[in-house]
Parts: sequence; structure tokens; C-alpha cells
Amino acid sequence: MLFIVSTLPFLLGLFILVISIKNIKAKKPTKLSSILIRKLLGETGTRIFAGIVGIAMMIFGFNFFMEINQFKFPGHDKKKTNIVVMTRQKIINASTTASSSRRMTLPELQKEYKYAGNSLIAEFTSISFKNNYIKKLPDFAWSMKELEEIDLTNNEFTSLPKEQLASLPKLKTLILTGNPIDSTEAVLLEKSLQVEIMMTED
Repeated sequence: MLFIVSTLPFLLGLFILVISIKNIKAKKPTKLSSILIRKLLGETGTRIFAGIVGIAMMIFGFNFFMEINQFKFPGHDKKKTNIVVMTRQKIINASTTASSSRRMTLPELQKEYKYAGNSLIAEFTSISFKNNYIKKLPDFAWSMKELEEIDLTNNEFTSLPKEQLASLPKLKTLILTGNPIDSTEAVLLEKSLQVEIMMTED
């Protein structure tokens, strides 16, 4: 039922557009607004006006349909968040570890790193750029020598710098789900760096 309702604005706009193009004769207008529009614009002008209204309703209907039915394009499952999450693990004793995380926007992190330097990020063991839709890692990432995991889910990476990734000695996992990177390149990267690369959806 929801699917049908969400298509109605688009179908109505299409109907109005078809009428305006084919010049289908309608009944003589009785509403004052319709009479005024026809008098002001004339027959041709009224058809053009109706066509514009029809197109506008189709655009609205399409957007409404996408929103209601939560349609998602491949590779763009979620909206851009611009949020970076960094996590660190601290060993308490042989059987206990404690974790803490820091969450901030990418511009905020870059600005703070500019003033605080490596001390801001040195101890973090994982970092998530999930849903940022970036095409390259920010420069500060290469200074995070304790990193064991980088989550790049839903970004725009088509390739990754092997030499720079190799400079992260503790890196174990690289999550590339939702990126347009070629699977063959990912396999080669996995073998050369000896890390686990994840590319499948959860």
C-alpha cells in the first residue's frame, strides 16, 4: 500500500505532462484560477505551464518515492556522516583489557591534529572513516603506528597507497566494504601487506 501511495505524485505529474504535450482538450475551466491562467497565458502558454507543473510533480514524486521506500543506490547505502571514530585498547593484566574511543568530525580531528601533533593519535589501535565518502586517507593516518584496523566502509577509494600502508607495522585488518576498488587490486594488496582485507557486506 505504501509503495502505491508513494508513486501517485509521480503518476499524476506524468499524466499532466502527457496532456500538455498532446494538447488533449479538457472541459471548459470553471474555477476562477484556471480561467485567469488561461486568459493570461493563452492556450499555448497554458500548455507550457501545465507541462512545467507536470515535470515538477514528477521530480517531487520521484524524490518522495525514494524517501518513502528508502531506496539506496549500490555503494551508497548510507548518508555521509563525516564522523571519525578512534579506539584504543589498554592491557590491564594478562586476562583483562580496557577500551576507550574518541568520536569527532574529520575537519575537527584535522584541525586538532594540526596543533596537538602525534600525541593526539599515537595510542589508538583502530580508526573508522565509515560513511565519509572520501577518496584518500588524511595525512595524519600515516602517523598512527599502533593501528591494527582501518575501517573504510562506504567511501570512494579506487586504490590505496601500498608503500604508506606498509609503514603501519601493526596493521592487521583493512575494511573496504562499499568502495569502488577493484577486487583484484584488493587481493594483491592483501598478499603484499599480509593483512586481512574485508570487502563483503555484513
